Amino acid sequence: MNTKQPHIIIEKGVQYQLGELHDNQINYDFKSILIYLDAKGKLLFGKNFKLYEEDEVVLYKLCIYFIRDFDACAKLNIDPNKGILLSG
Repeated sequence: MNTKQPHIIIEKGVQYQLGELHDNQINYDFKSILIYLDAKGKLLFGKNFKLYEEDEVVLYKLCIYFIRDFDACAKLNIDPNKGILLSG
């Protein structure tokens, strides 16, 4: 991970900017995160990997939980200090 630009990830020579770094805070862009997740999924699982539109709400909730966006979590009644159970 690039500690000077933690909002930028490079996979197989392709750069993915997940947000903008302002002062000491990253403002993430969910659509950019989806583009990265799709590319990473294809790298890991093959060209037939697909993110489905109906899963975007769940992916959004997972993203705000993991990046600890306290304001967005509060709006969706998600406690970022609790653990998370993933199944399925």
